[in-house]
Amino acid sequence: MIRAKCKGSYKGKDCPWAAYCRLRPDAFTVRLNTFVNEYICSTDPELKNGIVDANWVARKIAPQMKVHYKTMSPRFIMAEVMRGDNHVSISYWTAWHARLKCLQDIHGDYGASYNMLPMICD
Repeated sequence: MIRAKCKGSYKGKDCPWAAYCRLRPDAFTVRLNTFVNEYICSTDPELKNGIVDANWVARKIAPQMKVHYKTMSPRFIMAEVMRGDNHVSISYWTAWHARLKCLQDIHGDYGASYNMLPMICD
């Protein structure tokens, strides 16, 4: 049995949202046995998303970063990801690493360029 239950609460009451599934005999599909679609708790905007990583953020901001790479700070990236279609709150650290990944795609890898200097100078 697969159980998914909301662990949030609102005004001291636990959120009733829950989904219970069971694996079918073919072992590839699941059957939804119980689904309670009542959701009373709200999300905390200060809660950072732990699943979103810098690679995902870099893919989302890459088109903007190619045009505005000089002005896009990590704080601006955090606001853009929150304002976009996804409404995801990320940490400053994740935004910083996403910015570095985009800059590396735009300008290339500085370490690899530095290692090429002996070949270029010869």
